[in-house]
Amino acid sequence: FDAVNRIVGARNVYVFGAGSCKHLAGFLTHYLQLLVGKARRITVASPSQICEQMIDLNEQDVVIGISFPRYSKISVQAMHYAHSKGATVVALPDSALSPIAPYATNLLTAHSDMASIVDSLVAPLSIINALIVAISLRTMDQTRPKLEELERLWHSYGVYQSVEEGTEAE
Repeated sequence: FDAVNRIVGARNVYVFGAGSCKHLAGFLTHYLQLLVGKARRITVASPSQICEQMIDLNEQDVVIGISFPRYSKISVQAMHYAHSKGATVVALPDSALSPIAPYATNLLTAHSDMASIVDSLVAPLSIINALIVAISLRTMDQTRPKLEELERLWHSYGVYQSVEEGTEAE
């Protein structure tokens, strides 16, 4: 899985998604920060601000672009910019005909139907989930101590509540 190796070996990983895809980008970035520690989500604003956030891109970096119909022009511009800087582009569109596909080093397609005004993002989320699992398996030796420490911290600071603890209303 070339995309996994490129992400794990990257100097920095940037994740980009516009519209409803920004939520997928946020989900992916959250787990990449835990697993590889060098991920950041590019926030959608203007093309100039995207370039400012990615100005230090080079061939050691990976940009993951998530784009589904209706394709955002800003997504296409961001992937074009990443490609022009020599970064690896991992594109996650609905098909090889997507306008971000030509900029992809790795193309991970996930069919997505728009049955109504609501986009179905089940398929792309499944691809993202598979990518996260593959990265976690690839980095298990490095991330296990970090994740175990996080679990200890979460427990000692009471960050999460278990089912056994019940609710405050009881």
